Amino acid sequence: MTSYKHRPARPPGGFQYLYDGRQLLAVVERRRDGWHVFARGRNDIGTCTDRESALRFANAHITALSS
Repeated sequence: MTSYKHRPARPPGGFQYLYDGRQLLAVVERRRDGWHVFARGRNDIGTCTDRESALRFANAHITALSS
């Protein structure tokens, strides 16, 4: 089984990884109280009620950082 250095091990369901090429930008994780968005350093930057909102929030955060 081939392991890629840029891809973390796949955790159980409820995760969404956001990449820019090979660089991991954010992780969206489902927990009991909603969908949590984690930035590059594993800092919890926010919680949303559904997955789509969490992905939009992560995208907006990443865009704001790159501008």
